[in-house]
Amino acid sequence: MDINWYLVLAVLSGVLSLISGFVYIKDVLKGGGARPNTVSFTLWAVLQWIAFFAQLSSGASLSIVIVFFIALNMTAVVILSLFGYGYKHYGKIELYCVVLAILAIIGWQITSNPLVAILCAIAGDLFAFIPTFIKTYHDPKSESAPSWGLVALASLFGVLSTTKLDAPNIAFPLYLLLSNGAIFVFAYVGQRSKRA
Repeated sequence: MDINWYLVLAVLSGVLSLISGFVYIKDVLKGGGARPNTVSFTLWAVLQWIAFFAQLSSGASLSIVIVFFIALNMTAVVILSLFGYGYKHYGKIELYCVVLAILAIIGWQITSNPLVAILCAIAGDLFAFIPTFIKTYHDPKSESAPSWGLVALASLFGVLSTTKLDAPNIAFPLYLLLSNGAIFVFAYVGQRSKRA
């Protein structure tokens, strides 16, 4: 019996994404743990759903699994943030990022090209990423390093699970690998250096 490794990697990607969401939510609920930036997570949830539907409309392969489960996780974190668990320090950077992310969403809406939509979603996601990146840099304990590490690994499996090597299928999972990996590194290294 031949094993479909693309399917195995897609399933691993989805499972790790779900686990990372549970780890993050557990860390948020334990008080004194992760404090999600509500602006980032709200934008991420919207943009993940955009990327999911754009990939779906482009005939995406199994790499879409990672995007779907991350969208679910982000939506759950937004709900928790709105119920008082979110990071409450906002400034001009969040405002600028919201405006730029909204422009990216508009860019997605005015095009029927799935690749342009995915690139707009990546740009919007990057703008949403900036407030959490800055927060994690200044306060590494405000993020769950294990959760970000798991989602980075899930993103790697998402990239490797694609059977269709083209930009619409690998662009978003590859971006997720890099961005989530960056948060993991800042949270992990920052937490370890503060312990020393």
